[in-house]
This record gives sequence, C-alpha cells and structure tokens, in this order.
Amino acid sequence: GFWVDGRWEVGIWEGGRWMDGTWVSGVWEGGRWVDGTWQSGVWNDGTWREGTWKSGTWKGGLWHDGTWESGTWQKGYWADGTWKSGTWIGGTWKIGTWESGNREGWSEE
Repeated sequence: GFWVDGRWEVGIWEGGRWMDGTWVSGVWEGGRWVDGTWQSGVWNDGTWREGTWKSGTWKGGLWHDGTWESGTWQKGYWADGTWKSGTWIGGTWKIGTWESGNREGWSEE
C-alpha cells in the first residue's frame, strides 16, 4: 500500500510506504515512513525517514533522520536526527543530536 497525507486513527500497518500525514495511534508492523507526524502507537519494524515522533514505543527498525520528541526506544538503529526527550533502553546510535532524556542500554557505532 501507499499512504499520502491524511490521518491514521487506529489499526495495524503491515507494509508499504507512508508519505506525510498524521499517525494518531495503532501498530506499525513494517514498511517505509517518509515524513509526517507520529503522535502515539507502537512501531515494531521498518524504515523511518524524516518526520516528527511525539510519543509511543519504538521496538525495532532503522531511523534515518527526523525529530524524536518523547517516547520509549527499545531497540533498533539510529542513523541521524534530533533526540529531544524520552527513554532509550537499547539499540545502536550512529550520529545525531541528543538534547535530553534517559539512556539505559546505549551503544554507539
């Protein structure tokens, strides 16, 4: 599937490409995110490119760039972007800007 703009309220995303819009709540199982605003929900796997993460739980996947405002990062690979606040539990940090938050299982590449 292919999503362009609009508002996702609830449900499960099982693959495809996201282009802009607002994710309100739900579960992301996999696919490619390109820009937009993530308000809350669970991200299980996939690739993130740009956009704003406001809250929720990141359980795995690849983050290329964007702004993380709050939430819980459990595991995955952070390639670049701005981390404003939240809790980092595990995963790999390559580069980016860390402003504040809690770091528990931290590894840098």
